Amino acid sequence: MSERLHCPLCGFEFEKTDAVCTHGCPMGKFCKLIKCPSCQYEFPEPSHPLRWLAKWFHKPMTGAGALELTQLTAGETVEFVGMAHGAERRGRALAVYGMTPGARLTLQQKRPAYLVRVGETELALDADIARQIIVRRAP
Repeated sequence: MSERLHCPLCGFEFEKTDAVCTHGCPMGKFCKLIKCPSCQYEFPEPSHPLRWLAKWFHKPMTGAGALELTQLTAGETVEFVGMAHGAERRGRALAVYGMTPGARLTLQQKRPAYLVRVGETELALDADIARQIIVRRAP
């Protein structure tokens, strides 16, 4: 069974064998970096104790002003933080539309669907999807 990793930049989940570096990198086995196949970000391989702790003590993104998209009022502009625990797959689908960590979102309406503007893109989202989107109010 292959080891699953999460990119710290984009949150993409992938198998270690799918890392870009494992396919023809000239440094080969001497390099201790892993390259995300989604965003090409290079990061050091997490140590075994850290992976174990993350597995057992993973908590959803909360605190430090983090909110669900459903907690906002129409017209608010916020910063996208990430997806709730367990919604990483949906987060990868939304990243195609520009919903990546740090992106500015504007909630335009809440009914009949959540209408979110990301850059020049407008997305209509169901309430259960909006509950999985974690944002932070812009300073």
